[in-house]
Amino acid sequence: MRGSDGYFLLELVLIIVVIGIALLPVASSIGIALQNSTVNEAKTVAKNLAEGIMEKTLRETFLSVADASATTFPNPLDNYSYTVNCDYVQPSDLDTAVAGPTDHKRVEVTVYKNSVQYARLVSVKTDYHDEE
Repeated sequence: MRGSDGYFLLELVLIIVVIGIALLPVASSIGIALQNSTVNEAKTVAKNLAEGIMEKTLRETFLSVADASATTFPNPLDNYSYTVNCDYVQPSDLDTAVAGPTDHKRVEVTVYKNSVQYARLVSVKTDYHDEE
């Protein structure tokens, strides 16, 4: 055993280096997965917030539905904000704003997290009249 002095320590160091190099891609994958998870959570929260604002807006009377400038949600969601944009549209072209009034409003709710858009919902509010 005289010639093997120090080899065990050298082999151990080499094994540790090889394992470390092999684990680098795994650590990188974990970091990417955590980042994607955070983005997906923010998108889900933003979508749910947008749905709530849209439902609230569409429950209002036709004449009450109007633009809302950037509004911040209360704590603990205070890093999220939203805008509501309402335009008169024709039933034949719901994507193009027209000078009103018409019986149709295009309602767009956009939710941001830290000023980055995460969700956008579009719907139409109508003002039906009974014609007798």
